[in-house]
Amino acid sequence: MPTKKITSKSWLSKQISALLALTTVCLSFALFFVFVYAPLSPEKKDIIIYILGVLSAIDSQIFSYYFGSSEGSDINNKLLNQANLDNNKLLNQTNSDNNKLLNQINLDTNQDANQDTKNTL
Repeated sequence: MPTKKITSKSWLSKQISALLALTTVCLSFALFFVFVYAPLSPEKKDIIIYILGVLSAIDSQIFSYYFGSSEGSDINNKLLNQANLDNNKLLNQTNSDNNKLLNQINLDTNQDANQDTKNTL
């Protein structure tokens, strides 16, 4: 039966959200620069203000994610998952040790009971 080789994600798939965010921010600032220094016709003023408002909202969401609580939450979730894995390993080891100890006690108790039975006969 052939086995599938598990491969890790490529660099691009890991970094795509950061690259898209960086591209969006750079393009937004480039458009801000163009709109500020390019001559504007009065007919296009309203649409340009609308576009700048949308770009500002997108940029603020990107900044909120990368410098706000979302990235911190992701880091905390990873740390908590790692701590849970470590605790589960420790708990499994403790349970294994307890089972070995209980088995030894049961063996000792059975040997003592057998010895008592032999002594009474």
